[in-house]
Amino acid sequence: MMLLSLNVQTVWYVKCPIPFSAIAYGKLFKENAESVVTAGEDGIVRIFAVPEKTSHLKTLQMKRSLETKCGPALHVVLKDVTRLSPCDMLVADTRGSVVLFCDGQILNRKGSVSGKSSQITAVEIQETSMGHVNVIIGRDDGEILCFNTFSQLWRIRLDDCIKEKVQGCVSVTCILTTSIITQSSCGVGSDHILVADTQGYVYIIVGNQVKKVLTAPSVVKTMVSGQFLQTEDSSPNQQSLTQIALGCENGSIWLCVDFSIDLSSPYAEIGYPISELRSVPAKGNYTQGTTSADSIVDLLICAGHFPSLLVLQHGKVMHTHNLPSWPVTICGLADYMSKKDAVNSDAKTKLLVGCRDSSLHLISIT
Repeated sequence: MMLLSLNVQTVWYVKCPIPFSAIAYGKLFKENAESVVTAGEDGIVRIFAVPEKTSHLKTLQMKRSLETKCGPALHVVLKDVTRLSPCDMLVADTRGSVVLFCDGQILNRKGSVSGKSSQITAVEIQETSMGHVNVIIGRDDGEILCFNTFSQLWRIRLDDCIKEKVQGCVSVTCILTTSIITQSSCGVGSDHILVADTQGYVYIIVGNQVKKVLTAPSVVKTMVSGQFLQTEDSSPNQQSLTQIALGCENGSIWLCVDFSIDLSSPYAEIGYPISELRSVPAKGNYTQGTTSADSIVDLLICAGHFPSLLVLQHGKVMHTHNLPSWPVTICGLADYMSKKDAVNSDAKTKLLVGCRDSSLHLISIT
C-alpha cells in the first residue's frame, strides 16, 4: 500500500548569522517559548527566537548566548537529563568534552576518559523503560561511554569486542538508543543501544554488555527505528517486529530486523553517501486496503551528500524536497520531548534542517 497524498512544505526559511555545526529546537531550561539553538567552531551556543510562519526576516534574532568553555562544538542536545529543570542542554566538542547546562548554568563538564583528546562523534540520550535518563557518547578512538548527571555508569572499547584484527583505528560513527521488539520478546519492547563503527560493524548493547556484533555491507553513518516495510509474513507477531534502517556511506539503506541484516537486497539505493535518516509517522490516505496500525508503514526521511531531502516509503522515493545546499545537521521538533509527550504530538512530523550555506529550514511532512 502506498500513500495517496503526501504534503512536504517549508514552513519557514532563514539564514543563520553565524555558521553552525549542530542545531537543536525546543523549550530550553524553564522558558515557555521554543527556541532555535545553534553551536559551532567557536564553542559558543547561540539561542534564537523561532521565526513566525509569515515572517519576512532574513536572519534569526538572537536572544542570548552561552559560553561552553570548551573546543569547537559538534553536537548540541536538548533533553531533561537532570530532572532539575524542564529541559537541559548537552554540548559535545572535538576535544572529547561534554558540557551539561542546567537552568542556564554549567552544571557538569566531563573530559576525555582516556586522558587524551578524543573527538566525540556521536551523542544519544537514552530514556529507559524504568524511567532513567542516560547519556551515551561515542568517540573517534572507539570508546563508548554511558553516564548520568553525576556518575559514570559504564565504558566499552569497541576494539575489545572485535575478534578479528582490523586495519586502522576503530571509530564510532553513530549511536541509536531505542526499544526493540523481537520474535522472542512476545510483542514487548526492551531497551537496546546500537553502535556503528568505521569498520562496518554494528554492535548490539544491552545494559553494559555487547550481546551481538553484526557486519553491515558498508560503513553505517546513521540509524533510525520504525516500521518501514511490510513483510510477506502477515502474522501479528512478525508485523510488530522493530525495523532499524541503516544509512550507509556507499549510499545504500538496509533494514535490520530481529538483530539480523537481510543482505539479499537493500531497502533503497540512494547513490550518494547518507548522513541522516529520520522516521516520520504516515497519517495520509492509502491507495488500497485498511489503514489499521498494522498496515501503515512509516515515512523514512533521508539526507546526505546531495542538496535535498528524500521522502521514502516501502523502499521507494515518494518525494524530493530541494534545498540550497547539502544538509549538515537535522533535528526533530519532538526530539527534546519525553517519549510520553511526543507520542501524539504533531511535532513528530516536523524537522529542522541546517544546510552548509548556514540556512535553516523548518519542514513539515504530512
